[in-house]
Amino acid sequence: MFANGKGRPTNLNNVLNREILPVLNRCGICRKSKPSHIGGSHEYLRDGSLPTWHGFHSFRRGLASTLYGLGVDDVMVQQILRHQDVSVTRKHYIKTTSEQTVSAMAKLEAASAAMCADRALGPATVKSTLLN
Repeated sequence: MFANGKGRPTNLNNVLNREILPVLNRCGICRKSKPSHIGGSHEYLRDGSLPTWHGFHSFRRGLASTLYGLGVDDVMVQQILRHQDVSVTRKHYIKTTSEQTVSAMAKLEAASAAMCADRALGPATVKSTLLN
């Protein structure tokens, strides 16, 4: 799908090791990649705010879901992923999140944060926070 500098197919393991993993596996303290972190003044601590790599299938599923979420037609997503049948793309690659689910999770997150902040005030405050 992608050609390297010599016009031959790109080795995806090289892309993973040279481009993707250094970005995802950076130090949370100094923001340097793990390989370039050797010999630093502190121990490597991965930046937890970054996602972890789960393989190329997950990458393709994330790509499909993101494109679809941006308004790209599912048939175009199918063509980009080079699936023979659009039903495969729809069933296994495009994952949608309903607005209701996002809203519910936002409420849960807010309640959880409020519980942490109000923990010192007692159980009655926590209960009223969850009910509101």
